[in-house]
Amino acid sequence: MPTALTIESAEAQLLAERLASESGEDVTQAVIGALRMRLAAVRRERLWEPDELRAKETEFYEIVDGSRARWPGGLTSADMDDLLYDEYGLPR
Repeated sequence: MPTALTIESAEAQLLAERLASESGEDVTQAVIGALRMRLAAVRRERLWEPDELRAKETEFYEIVDGSRARWPGGLTSADMDDLLYDEYGLPR
């Protein structure tokens, strides 16, 4: 038995149609996919308290900054090869 969802918004209609067109889905599939993604994102956000999230972000950037300090000139792809592979091309 079909059900209906009515949203009276020209912008919502336009966005749904563009998403459907670019994804190759019909409008219903596109809207369902978008709603699933948004619901998952909201649920992920709720798992973290704002202070916890800020602490994780701070920790991440401290790690990144620490890594940059070890290679002040930056890393090239050759540097990465040297770090990851031995002289025979095998993983270290």
